[in-house]
Amino acid sequence: MVFPNDIEQLGNYNLIEILDTKFLEYFSENNVNKRHVVSTQCVLSFVINGTKIIATNEGEIIANKDECILIGKGNSIMSERIPKKGEPYQNLLFFLSDGFIQRFYHKHQELIETGKGVKENHRLAKTQVDPFIRNLLISALMIISNKQLHIRNILNLKLEEMLLYLIKSKHSQRFKTLLHQSIGERQISFRSIILNNINHSYQLEDYAHLTATSLSTFKRKFKEQFGESAGGYFRKLKLFASKSLLKTSDKTIEDIANQVGYESGSHYIRAFKKEFGTTPEQFRKSNT
Repeated sequence: MVFPNDIEQLGNYNLIEILDTKFLEYFSENNVNKRHVVSTQCVLSFVINGTKIIATNEGEIIANKDECILIGKGNSIMSERIPKKGEPYQNLLFFLSDGFIQRFYHKHQELIETGKGVKENHRLAKTQVDPFIRNLLISALMIISNKQLHIRNILNLKLEEMLLYLIKSKHSQRFKTLLHQSIGERQISFRSIILNNINHSYQLEDYAHLTATSLSTFKRKFKEQFGESAGGYFRKLKLFASKSLLKTSDKTIEDIANQVGYESGSHYIRAFKKEFGTTPEQFRKSNT
């Protein structure tokens, strides 16, 4: 899915376009698991209800209700969780076009310049929605529901007000750096992308998406960078992680298998025995 081009695939949403900026209120009745997304614009995302999980080239971040994330351009994997009490997932997204960011940057350059020259690459910046931001969101939602064009045009001003507040917030440095880097994109190495997401239960196709390569290219580059096949490398990581769980937790073999990414306990037991010459149960008995 390419954002914001493929917004219509989301289903239940309200969309407003003001000049080159898109404002999206999105609802979902179901959980979404590992949606591959290519963002061609930066996105300011406010979780109104539920939980949003995003993995990018710099790792994974979780945003719960009343938290906001600024997401840089590029490939990511997104999951969404509806609240346990059965209410729909709700997300308010502001798509920041290159034109909008350029105008904002030149208008408030002295406030953003402190993010210039920072060596780290930032694709994500998160902060809590405080009372000030909440009031801005409430007014933004009221404007989105208004049918009068001259009222809706105020949205761009609300968005600018939000960004100004965020770049003076507790996590202002990450917000400033991300905005500055969106002017001239910085690249992060293939190896760093893998290591930043090494502890998550992703398939090879997911890692290929995060590195913006085809599956065959990913496998080839992985072997060049790590000296062994991607499948073998991740399989060993899962099995070694399971050894730690076998020694330190009282979880069942089935639960441990699921936690480290195996679809069934029997598949996990066969892989464990092939790698270590003993079964998980035997290993646990001799190490507890």
